[in-house]
Amino acid sequence: MNVKGTRKGHPKAGGRQKGTPSKKSLDFKTRLDELGIDLIEEIMVFIKDSSDDAPSKAQKMSCLSQMLNYVYPTRKALSLSPEEEKYLQDLHKFMQMTEKDLKNAVIRIASPDVSTEGEKKAA
Repeated sequence: MNVKGTRKGHPKAGGRQKGTPSKKSLDFKTRLDELGIDLIEEIMVFIKDSSDDAPSKAQKMSCLSQMLNYVYPTRKALSLSPEEEKYLQDLHKFMQMTEKDLKNAVIRIASPDVSTEGEKKAA
C-alpha cells in the first residue's frame, strides 16, 4: 500500500521549508533581475501610459499581473476562530452604541435591580 504524505503523529521529513520559494519562482525572479525588470515599476509605468489601445492594454496588464504571482506570494485570507469572530461582532456592536446606551449598560451591570432610562419610559 502506497500512502502519500506522513502518517498521523509522525514529523514531516524532506521537502521545502515553509516560506522557501520553489526553484521555478527563484529562477524567474533571478531572470527578471538579470534583465533589469521591476514588475511593480512596469505596472506603474503601464498605468500612467495612456497611448496604448484598450485591447493591448488589457493583454499587457493581464500578463503583468500573472507574472506578479511568481514574484510576490498570494496572501492567505485570515481565518478566525468562533471565539475571535464573536469578539469582533461584540466589539462592532459596542462601537455602534450611543452614549445613552453605554450609560444604561453600565447601570445594568453595576446595579441589576435598578431600571435604566429606556426601561422607565416603557413602564
